[in-house]
Amino acid sequence: MNEIRIGQNIPGLAKGPVRVRQLVMFSAATGEFVDIHYDKDFALKAGLPDVIIQGTYKTAIICQMLKDWAGSTRTIKRVNVRHLGMDVVNNTLTAGGKVTKIEDNRVECEVWIDNQLGQRTVFGTASLVIC
Repeated sequence: MNEIRIGQNIPGLAKGPVRVRQLVMFSAATGEFVDIHYDKDFALKAGLPDVIIQGTYKTAIICQMLKDWAGSTRTIKRVNVRHLGMDVVNNTLTAGGKVTKIEDNRVECEVWIDNQLGQRTVFGTASLVIC
């Protein structure tokens, strides 16, 4: 527990530019087949600027970042995020986080996703347990 401190930044994780192919593979893995996530013509007809990246894809990036940081000494117990904005295909997404509280064997964090324009499109919290 000595290596973790309040205010400590969690090493970020960048993904992208995110391509339609990745979104199709994610759709297949999650069973989330919504046309706006892989069909540009459908997305444009729906009034969207392009194919949009799934919210669950962005949450998965946060979970991967936490898992990479946690290693074998911490277990992710909870991730709770709010999606603040859309990201579209070809965006680069960067997950980040910061330790906000340490109590007993529990670590609380803020987590987020920023796109290449510096827009924060996901924000939330996560809880990890130190083994």
